[in-house]
Amino acid sequence: MNLYQFLYYLKITIVFILFLTNCYTSKDTSDLPSILPLLMNQKIELLMIGDSLSERSNTFDLQQKLGDSYKINDISVSGRDVRIWLADKQKIQANKANIVIVNLGTNDASYYSTNEYPKYYSELIEYLRSIYSWKIVLTLVPPTNDPILKERIQINNLWIQTNYPTETKVDLLDLFEKNKSLPLYPTIDSIHPNPIGYDIIGSEYSRILSGLRI
Repeated sequence: MNLYQFLYYLKITIVFILFLTNCYTSKDTSDLPSILPLLMNQKIELLMIGDSLSERSNTFDLQQKLGDSYKINDISVSGRDVRIWLADKQKIQANKANIVIVNLGTNDASYYSTNEYPKYYSELIEYLRSIYSWKIVLTLVPPTNDPILKERIQINNLWIQTNYPTETKVDLLDLFEKNKSLPLYPTIDSIHPNPIGYDIIGSEYSRILSGLRI
């Protein structure tokens, strides 16, 4: 047996021991799948489900910010809201990953009432929980420069904060509030951030994702 084969079987043995230990010492198995990629020297796969915010920004340059240990798969589509993604579940299921980021809410605030948002959003999250044991990261979307949308987004984001207290969240609303002295939106577009806005979004995602137990 050469050195390469020895190291390979050693990794398999470690994974097996961790699995047995986890089975007999804890009812929570959520952390085990997340450490397998590192033990097997595999890239951490990240799926982004979003709209034009991520599609237009090259996924907020996360591939560059996170580095080669991550593999980014962005299936975001401009104009989509939670309801549209619920009608296209097969596209989500076809893209299994270690982490799934939900970056939705801007179009929802524009398309329909805040009273309807909890029903659709909770249905999406329950679906994501049901298909894979991936780590789910929720996004509190940025406020926009539109007064009406800003109010609706604040309501929807508060609902997420209240109803998903234990989920990992990236609070872009708070991020933009803390950086409001910077020009974060172009003068001709109140919805999509400028390069400065996109850059701080990417940096915040990178900070949160790098701190996860993956």
